[in-house]
Amino acid sequence: MSFIDNIKEEIQSTYIIGTFHREGSRGYFDDLRGTAGERIEDFDGKPIEAKIYIPRTDLTENEFYEFDWSIEGDSEANYSFVCTGNIREVDKSQMLQVRLDEKKGQRGTIRKDANQNQEMINREVTGAPHTYIYELLQNSNDYPRKDINNNKIPVEVKFILTENYLFLVHSGAPFNLKNIAAICTVNEGEKRDNTETIGYKGMGFKSVFVNNDYVFLSSGGWNLRFDEKEINKPGGYKRNWQYMPIPTSMDEVDDEIKSVFNSIPSGMNVFFALRHIRDARENEPNLEKVFSDDQILVFIPHVDHLML
Repeated sequence: MSFIDNIKEEIQSTYIIGTFHREGSRGYFDDLRGTAGERIEDFDGKPIEAKIYIPRTDLTENEFYEFDWSIEGDSEANYSFVCTGNIREVDKSQMLQVRLDEKKGQRGTIRKDANQNQEMINREVTGAPHTYIYELLQNSNDYPRKDINNNKIPVEVKFILTENYLFLVHSGAPFNLKNIAAICTVNEGEKRDNTETIGYKGMGFKSVFVNNDYVFLSSGGWNLRFDEKEINKPGGYKRNWQYMPIPTSMDEVDDEIKSVFNSIPSGMNVFFALRHIRDARENEPNLEKVFSDDQILVFIPHVDHLML
């Protein structure tokens, strides 16, 4: 099998995903990803940092696009990806479904290893009882929106506690494909080059699953849930559901989520709903701990306004 055949076998798709940028009179894609949003790697397992140039500048800066691709070159040391056309916006539901299907397709030792790794991660991220509250705040802190002068805009955060859910909404930057890929795995390295971030959407985010069996997210046109009862139904083999994003429209969530979602003010770009495995009221002491501890709040400098 040639090196080109090896690449095609690994990617297994007629299209890939990249982030668009302008450069003079042309544009290019970088941060190349497969159809499940995963970084495309070279033969040494390192993410490919190549640029794919196109004779267009009319696309949206920093936006992800799908496009057909091919390979030019004659050896592993001399090859490049090229765009062959059909550039279009990313189909968000399709990307989530591809990732979900890949994870659900795990069998045998692959499935068992994934479950054991998840159990180990759960032990590592459990920490203090209020850890998941802090991790959600870190998410809002690490991604504030910016004004036209690239200055960070303070983030407004609101927690809402209902009969069955803890909701978090905030006015920070909406999620993009890179963020979604990060919360669906561990050690994605999504914040590695950003020295101002204090949380990790991969590892730290997993703390929300310790006492919640359902987590719904709506942000940036992405609508998905992590749902243990849907993935691990009676009579089936246990799977690491925390890595399995289920594309979920607003028509598919319950009335409690719809009611809160429809009540939030404009400008709130991120919407989380967490369903507790026992009783949503168990969130109360953890919220009180975070809200009353200045030593915790001092580490979320971009969050300007916290509300219950």
